[in-house]
This record gives sequence, structure tokens and C-alpha cells, in this order.
Amino acid sequence: MNFKGKSCSKIILVNVYPTDRPSEKKTIYAIVDDQSSRTLARSQFFNMFDMNTDSVTYTLSSCNGSVTLTGRCASNFTLEPVLEGNRIHLQSVIECDDIPNCREEIPTPDVARAYPHLADLATHIPELNDDADILLLIGRDHPDAHHVLTQRTGPHGAPFAQKLSLGWTVIGECCLDKVHVPTNIVTNKTHILPSGRSSTFPPCPSYIHVSKVADNPFCSEEIMTTDIFVKTPQDNEPGLSVNDREFLKIMDNECYRDENGNWTAPLPFKTSREKLPNNREQAMKRTLSFLASCKRNKLKMEHAISFMNKVFSKGHAEKAPELKDGEECWFLPIFGVYHAKKQNQIRMVFDSSAVFQGHSLNSALLSGPDLTNSLHGILLRFRKEKVAVTGDIEQMFHSFKIREDHRNFVRFIWFTDNDPALPLMEYRMCVNLFGNSPSPAVATYCLRQCVKIKECDPRVREFVNRNFYVDDGLASYQTKNEALEILQKTQTTHKEEGNLRFHKFASNSSYIMDVLPPGDRAKDLSDVNLHLNAAPLQRSLGLMWNVMSDAFTYQFVPRVRDPPLTKRGILSCLNSLYDPLGFISPLGYVKEGQSSHSLYILLEV
Repeated sequence: MNFKGKSCSKIILVNVYPTDRPSEKKTIYAIVDDQSSRTLARSQFFNMFDMNTDSVTYTLSSCNGSVTLTGRCASNFTLEPVLEGNRIHLQSVIECDDIPNCREEIPTPDVARAYPHLADLATHIPELNDDADILLLIGRDHPDAHHVLTQRTGPHGAPFAQKLSLGWTVIGECCLDKVHVPTNIVTNKTHILPSGRSSTFPPCPSYIHVSKVADNPFCSEEIMTTDIFVKTPQDNEPGLSVNDREFLKIMDNECYRDENGNWTAPLPFKTSREKLPNNREQAMKRTLSFLASCKRNKLKMEHAISFMNKVFSKGHAEKAPELKDGEECWFLPIFGVYHAKKQNQIRMVFDSSAVFQGHSLNSALLSGPDLTNSLHGILLRFRKEKVAVTGDIEQMFHSFKIREDHRNFVRFIWFTDNDPALPLMEYRMCVNLFGNSPSPAVATYCLRQCVKIKECDPRVREFVNRNFYVDDGLASYQTKNEALEILQKTQTTHKEEGNLRFHKFASNSSYIMDVLPPGDRAKDLSDVNLHLNAAPLQRSLGLMWNVMSDAFTYQFVPRVRDPPLTKRGILSCLNSLYDPLGFISPLGYVKEGQSSHSLYILLEV
């Protein structure tokens, strides 16, 4: 007997087929659940019988709350027991991929043999079928499947068996003394080596460490041994985790510059991870749902097509090759979102966090260490010297390629040749995505690789390593010539060593802005003569920077048309202002006698 203990539920092996097509009979597992009001089936169930019916919208309520879903709806299926029982006719089945899929709860003959009061039922329960999946959940809308024809109970706390219309099943905790027998037992003792690294190997007992003590013979032993409490500048820095070290090891060994000068990195997969299932059905369903909303809004469709045209024209995506049998892959559901302040500009989101059968792409990837510089440190150094400059890396995440053998994990579905009149087809991304959890660490790592060459100016290396916050660079220098030189050298280094474009420059020095070509200036400064016109406000890491007065400016736009003139309303307005350095005191001026209230604060720093 191989039974080691398990928990069983009402899961029965059955044969199913469309009532009008008995020759298409399939063997699956069905859950008999009287807590569900409707009968549900996975997408695989509909695909087995090529059921391309219209989709319906329904609300699924569970312990996690309620969610609105869409799925196909089919009717007229027949269920037959594998061993003994009666046929069940299913009137209606709704598509849902969120039904339980725990194969460990399937009753087997070994379960029945483990208990004297169930032993004779072992021949009435089929052996575990590895080729049959749990695809169906039968709800209360088909009461015939829930009829209990007979029941077998035993001692207190023991599992019991029921004979339903579709056959026998066992219910309860079928565990030996309420424990499960493990298949393997591993015991490891961890040692800390003199280097500080943990290891399962014991350290050598003959290792001797000699430390230098003070040469002063009058020093007491207590003073000479206090070096064990030596403080270092790194004491307050968070240490790297095991996963962070693994991420950096992958980047150090596998990140490289390709023949076109672009930095290329692998997707940093976790060492111990399960194989990702093929979630094409999920991605297709969500893509169709987004396109359905676009068909109802032609302007939204135009925005989406325009965005994807930029993706394809810049080579950020390519047509996906055909998958080999059993080849691992992952599809990214795609949808569009609008920025609150940019209603005419859509951004297509590739959802790397989408969960399918308990897996997502982000759950299989190492997010990497936090390589981003301190926001407070960058802003304080930005205000330190007289001449301040800012710049931006163009499409930083998309500037770094994904290694070709990992691109099948970032597949997506879109129109052929980006033409809505043509059918959908499979594409795959070639560059890092905003939604991928390791993208910020990968981008920052590759950006700093550009300045590691020996020929790089140390000032440029310091600018990139210390004064960049993701794709934004902010710094200040004593003279305008030094600031301009570092800005231009940084631009040249990024172009030559990483094929990156460093642009959108802004400065409080009119001399620097005059020297820089208009195409490299910030978008709203390209055609502005700073000697004649007032420059528009610049956004630097979320703050409004007035380059003319060299001051941070804070402007409040109420979220509500008429915010209440109460203490709570005023505090809500003040606290909604983004102020990472705490420059603003809790004071403001509210204009009265107007339909909308505005609060303006100007603070020179």
C-alpha cells in the first residue's frame, strides 16, 4: 500500500461529451460542490470540444471578495461514470479558470484500503488518472449530481464515503494520526566561516587569525581588543540578500554589449522555480476584452494603434517564432491606461504580474537589489552648488535588450502588422518592460556599465553613479563651464558605450542653454529664448523647478471641484502636495469668492 495520508474531497473521474456528439468522449475529473450556485468549467474544457460560443459577463464571489469576469457559456453535455453510476445531463456550463485545481484531494483506492470501514469500496474507486485534469465544477444548478444514494461512516474523526450519481467518493482528512509521511528527510547544520559566509561545511579548527594591536606598551588589554567593535561607513547600509547576490552574479556573467553596441541582459530567473504553464488562453481573453472596449471607442483604438506603431517601428517588438513542442513560454496580457493629466496619450501596459494557475512572470524572476540612489541625497546635491543641470535618458528601460533565448517569456498578442483589419498574431518583446519587476535593477546596472571603462572621466562616472535617479540625472557644479563639460561628456559616453540618448537638458544657466542644441533641450525649452522670455516650469523628480529664479515651486490643483473650507479639507489639500524634502510649512492661502479654490506656495531654496 502506497498511501501516506491526504485530504480528500468530492472529486470524481467521469467521461464527458456533447450530447449530440458522443464520439468525442473525454475523461476528466469533476468537483461536486454544493456551495457553488452554477456549474463552471476551465477554458481547456471548452477548447477540447471547440466550443466558440458567445461570452457572458458574471460576478464570481469567494472568500477573497467579488470580481466581475467574462467567459463562454455552453449547454447540453452528458456526464458518464467511469465505473458505476448514472448519467447526468448538464444544461449549462460557464467558463471560469478560477475553480480549485488540487489533485492531492482526489480520492484513490489506497485511501479506502487504509480504513477498515472503507476497505471493500476500493474496487469501486478508480485509480489516479495522470492524464485527466480537473476541468469541471458541478454546482447546485444540477441537483442530480449531488444526490447521495448511500453513505458509509466509521469511527469518530475518520473519513466517510458517499455514493453519488456519478460514483463513489471519499471525504475527510485521510491522514495517519493527523500527520503526513514525508518522502525525504534532510537535516543540515549551518556553520559561519571566518569570512562571514554561511556554509554546511564545518570550518577548519586550525585556522588562526592574527590582528594587529596598538604599538603603545602602556595600552591596556581592554583597549587593545576594542577593535572588534570597529565602525565602518557601511554599518547602516542594508546588506545584500541571497537573491540579490544571485541577481548580480547573473548580470556580471551574462550581461554583454551586442554587435550594435546595445547592452543585452537575460531575464534573471530564480534558480529554484517551477516551469511556467502556457497561459496563451488567458492573454488572448484579456486582449480580446481590451479590444472590445476599443471598438466602442474609436479614439481609444487610434491611440493604441499609434502607441504600438512606435513599439514596432523602433524594433522594440518582433514577430514571435513558432514554439517547439514542450517549449516553455509566457504570454503578457496587454491593455491601455491613460494618465490623469494626458487624456490624449495612452500607454499600453504589458501585465507581467498577471497570475495564471498560481504563477506569474514576476514571481519567477529575481527583482534584484535596490540600486536606485537616495532621492534625498540627489536633491540635496542638486541644491549644493551654483549651477544646476538636469537631463534624461530617452526610454531607458526600452534601451536595454532582452537576450534572445529569453524573449519567449515576453510574448503578447496583437494585430498582424498593427492593422485592426487583420487577424491577431503572436509577437514578443525585445527590450525590458516597465511591468517586469527586475527592470529597474537591470536598467540601472547596465547604465553604470557604460561608465566603467578606464577612459571615462571620473566626474562623469560620479555623475552617473551618484546623481541619477533611474533615468533622471540631476547635479550642480561651481562653474558653468564645468557643468556644461560634464553634461556633454556624459552624453557622448552614453552614446558610444551604450547606444543611449541623454537629452532633455535644463539648467538655471542661460549660457549652458544657449550652447546646447535645441534638439537636446527639454521639450518646452527647445524654442525658448531665455534672454527674452520666461522659461516654463520644469519637472525634476516630481518637483516643479523654476529655472529663471532657481527655486522649487509648488502648485496645488484640487482633485475635487470645490474642496470644503474646513480643517480637514485644508489639511487634505496641503498633504496632497509632493514635498520629499519637507520644504513646505503647513501654511497656505485659499482664495475665496471663486467657484474653485486654488492654493499656491512659492519657496526659494
